[in-house]
Amino acid sequence: MYLKEEINYKVRKDLSIYDEGIMESLFIEVVNKKDKNIIEDVIYRAPDSDTKRFLESTTQITEKIILRIKNATCLGTST
Repeated sequence: MYLKEEINYKVRKDLSIYDEGIMESLFIEVVNKKDKNIIEDVIYRAPDSDTKRFLESTTQITEKIILRIKNATCLGTST
């Protein structure tokens, strides 16, 4: 994840997950003085990883976001 130096943000460790050999995720909260803060994320799935375990982890993240945070954007690619 790349951010301009001028962007004020904090890492959301409560949402980020590292599961060795399965996935990594990084969540940040962009601090917005004029509007609501924005949650941005990057999720990486390791090649040939356990799909079921990956989906369980991403479901866990999604549930946290739905319960705690209403304004989030998920960015990603698939291969």
